[in-house]
Amino acid sequence: MLVLLNHLRFGEVPKCLVDEASYFLALKVFEESGYHVIPVKSSEEGTGPNMLELRHLVAVYRPAFYYTVPTYANPTGVTVPRTLREQVYECCRSGGVKIIADEVYDLLYFESDNRVPSYAAIDAANARDTVFSLGSLTKILAPGLRVGWIRASEALLKPIIDSALAYSGGGMNHYVQGQLRAVISSGDLSTYVDRLRLKYKTQATAMVQALDEHFVPLGCEFQPPSGGYFVWVRLPAGVSCDDLQQACKKMDGTTVLFMPGTKFSLSSGVHSDRIRLSFVRYEEAAIQQGMSLLGSALSSLVGK
Repeated sequence: MLVLLNHLRFGEVPKCLVDEASYFLALKVFEESGYHVIPVKSSEEGTGPNMLELRHLVAVYRPAFYYTVPTYANPTGVTVPRTLREQVYECCRSGGVKIIADEVYDLLYFESDNRVPSYAAIDAANARDTVFSLGSLTKILAPGLRVGWIRASEALLKPIIDSALAYSGGGMNHYVQGQLRAVISSGDLSTYVDRLRLKYKTQATAMVQALDEHFVPLGCEFQPPSGGYFVWVRLPAGVSCDDLQQACKKMDGTTVLFMPGTKFSLSSGVHSDRIRLSFVRYEEAAIQQGMSLLGSALSSLVGK
């Protein structure tokens, strides 16, 4: 979906804004599409973009769009609160900047009272033709499906509908979409996602407990997840994600993998003190075992 959107272009401005820590494949897509990618620093609270900086960058660069994962973000796990979303929306709307909101984790909340209105809902309420909201069955049904959706106003969707790819019928996975329509219409998808939330909450709890046991005593910091896939961990002072990767490689007969923080920025060395962990692929016992091994590797660097 990101590739499709970027082939359409948004005016003639080859610049875009992204969150300071952003989904690494999106960064690659934007670069390959010819955009100059400009990071937006996070707020002091770490709950979203710094509004002073966002307003400045919008005014100075007049970017084509601002890309964000606003709910249970990849990689940080952070959810942008409602008030800040409204400020971001108004800043982009008034500046003529589109928002590409990668809202693929919105349905994976652990508690229903934690939900925040999506950018798609904010845009629909204001009828301002500002937001492309992306959703994905990859995240809530099966990774191999590679089927998703774009929610936007009729005016924003028209160039996509009229594009050669959509018009020709040559690349939208029609057969699979037909099967998935039946799954959605039957209510089976809704039932499955309900079960998935409970499962992911249990696995996230196992990871949080392991972090508290093996990582916090070594000086690590993290925010417990309230949904989504990820935990964003700050390593102890003086330890980099590269250091930890090398320590893991030295472990005999064991492979422990994580995503280094440096993958989530185009600037060299940024987020070198961070690692992204995912709790959705493994059962509780495997999470506990993996976190224990990773903690041992970290302990060898910290000396505790």
